[in-house]
Amino acid sequence: MNKEVAEGLKTALANEIAGENFYTQTAENAKDDFTRNTFEHLAEDELYHIEIIMNFIKTEKAEDIKKRILERNPKSGMKFFGMSKNDFKEHKNKFTGDLAPYKMAIDIEIKSYNLYKELKEKAEDQKAKDFFEFLMKEEKTHRIILEEALDFLQNPEDYFLKIERWSFD
Repeated sequence: MNKEVAEGLKTALANEIAGENFYTQTAENAKDDFTRNTFEHLAEDELYHIEIIMNFIKTEKAEDIKKRILERNPKSGMKFFGMSKNDFKEHKNKFTGDLAPYKMAIDIEIKSYNLYKELKEKAEDQKAKDFFEFLMKEEKTHRIILEEALDFLQNPEDYFLKIERWSFD
């Protein structure tokens, strides 16, 4: 593993640890179930990322990690949006109105994505490139989850029109 990739993995690890801390703290401070559940899920994902980065650094056995990556369902976070319209409205009524954590988290995910993209471009071997590509996809999934949550919380009626692609034709 070249020096740039090794340093990049250390940076990625620190990044994921900071993300997990932020998401855990946000979940603990949440005043509504929707926010708590969303950020608990994201914190769990960050713990998973920490584990696979540590394994990649420690073992460099990308085949084991690749198998685990392929088994992972990156859309698992979408479970929060598998609610009925009435369930969503109920959650909206319990929402505290603090959108700042969502906006901060989106910014974190965008920065993480860009970091992993840069590390992928610097990597010389395909195993490292594949690994950073996986992390990019994870961060993109988190950003989408957060953007959908924010869209919903800001305007649930428009959210359903967009998601269900309702038409008045």
